[in-house]
Amino acid sequence: VTGILVLAFIFWLSDSFPSPGYVRVVQQVYPANVRAQTMSVVRLGMGVGMLAFTPIAGRLLDLIGHTTLFPLAGLFGMAAALIFTRIRLPAGAEADSAALHAPPAPRISPLRMLPLLGKNKPFLLYVLSIAAFGFAGLIPAAFYPAVLVDRLHLTYTDVSWLGLVQSLTWLVGYLVWGRWMSR
Repeated sequence: VTGILVLAFIFWLSDSFPSPGYVRVVQQVYPANVRAQTMSVVRLGMGVGMLAFTPIAGRLLDLIGHTTLFPLAGLFGMAAALIFTRIRLPAGAEADSAALHAPPAPRISPLRMLPLLGKNKPFLLYVLSIAAFGFAGLIPAAFYPAVLVDRLHLTYTDVSWLGLVQSLTWLVGYLVWGRWMSR
C-alpha cells in the first residue's frame, strides 16, 4: 500500500510541472477572444479519444493485463511529450517568450504569500476552490478500487464502461463551459 501511495504522490507531483508552460503556450497560440471555446474543442477531442479507447483498454486489461498495457501507455505518453516539444509559437509570440528565459523572481515563503491572498479576493476564491476540488477528488479515490473490485466484483471491462460515462459527461461539460467562458 505504501508503494502505491508513493507512486500516486510522485504521479500527481510530476503532473503539475507542465501546467505553467502549457498555460503559456495556450495563451500565445490562441487569441484571447476564442481561447476558451478553442480549448473546449481541444478538450472535446481528448474526451472523444477517451470515449473511444476506454472500453478497448478495459477489455485489453482483462485479456493481457496491466504489465503489458502500462508500459505501452508510458510509450504513448513519451511520444506525446516529444510532439509537444515540436510546437512552434507564432512569430509575434517570440518576443513574449523572452519572459520565459528571464531570471527567476525572488522566492516568497508561503507564509508571506498569505497576506497577498487576503488582498486579492478573486484569486483567494480561485485557490480555495481548486484546493477543495482536488481534495474532494482525493477523498473517494482510495475507496474506488475496493468498492469496484471487492464489493461489486467488476472486471476491467465493466469499469471501462463506467469510464465511458465519465467521458460523455466531460464532453458535455467542455462544450457548455467553453461556450460560457467565451462570453
